[in-house]
Amino acid sequence: SLVTRFSIWEKVAGFPKDYFMYAEDIALCREIKKLGKIVYFPQAKVYHLKEGAATPGSKWLESLFYYLEQSGFSKGKLWLAQLILWLGYELRFWGYVVRPEQRRRKPYSFRVVREARLFLRRTLFS
Repeated sequence: SLVTRFSIWEKVAGFPKDYFMYAEDIALCREIKKLGKIVYFPQAKVYHLKEGAATPGSKWLESLFYYLEQSGFSKGKLWLAQLILWLGYELRFWGYVVRPEQRRRKPYSFRVVREARLFLRRTLFS
């Protein structure tokens, strides 16, 4: 969760529209930090009134890589980040293959992992 003065919110013009999800909050905090300071408060609790999940797909990865590019990541660092993510998703995917009960218990997670793994493979090796 985020709490800020309305005057700061107006100056940064809210969440950036260039990002899908999982990167827009990082970009927003970077803009707010330019105007003041960011305070981490680990005791804060957020209660979701409705449980939901992100739409499976690679759009959030595209958004993350776009953010990293805009933040000045060199091509080498960006490639390394993609490689690390791909290796992580590859391991999770094969964990689902080896343990089919996990795949049956969490079919949504399996679809997300499979799709992200394929997207990263295309990104890295094409």
